[in-house]
Amino acid sequence: DGSTGYLKELVIKPEGVIPEYGGGVCQVSSTMFRAVVFTGLPIIARSPHSFAVSYYAQVGGQGLDSTVYPPTVDLKFKNDTPGAILVQSYVDGLSAYFKFYGTDDGRSVRMEGPFISNKIAPSAEPRMVPDPSLPPGKKRQVERAQAGFDATWYRYITRGGETTKEKIFSRYRAVQDEFLVGGIVAPEGADKASLPSANPFE
Repeated sequence: DGSTGYLKELVIKPEGVIPEYGGGVCQVSSTMFRAVVFTGLPIIARSPHSFAVSYYAQVGGQGLDSTVYPPTVDLKFKNDTPGAILVQSYVDGLSAYFKFYGTDDGRSVRMEGPFISNKIAPSAEPRMVPDPSLPPGKKRQVERAQAGFDATWYRYITRGGETTKEKIFSRYRAVQDEFLVGGIVAPEGADKASLPSANPFE
């Protein structure tokens, strides 16, 4: 929290995209997820974001993100190599890296994708979310309208002369323009079920 030097960053929640401590951690989990994918390790648990975050697609394309919201939503993978794995993570400038070191068992990985389907147009009506940290009348855009869609990848792992095919599937909902607005309060008795997502851990 703020007492230990952390700053709030945006988190996807039922009431909207709002600043919260822990926001931005998905950049770390998504980077680690990609390292896991390309090393060919089994993926035990992974959840895509509820809507497509544009900067996760800058390298490779959509469908290779992984959201976390401890302790409910997590990223988990299994070490099925002959030995231990050393995981090295570091930051160089504005780039984050994960390196996996272990015993080579001869496996190789090939990826196909992303294959985009089932596009859904976003609503033209902007969404306003109360933010008590902003002064009255101040408005800050936190999300731009974008379509919903499905993204599918196929991972081919070859080991010992045999190749297995795995599907990595992500479904993203459509979102409208969203603004944080100061000086307003949420209406009493607001119907939470009418909000875009019923899952607070995305």
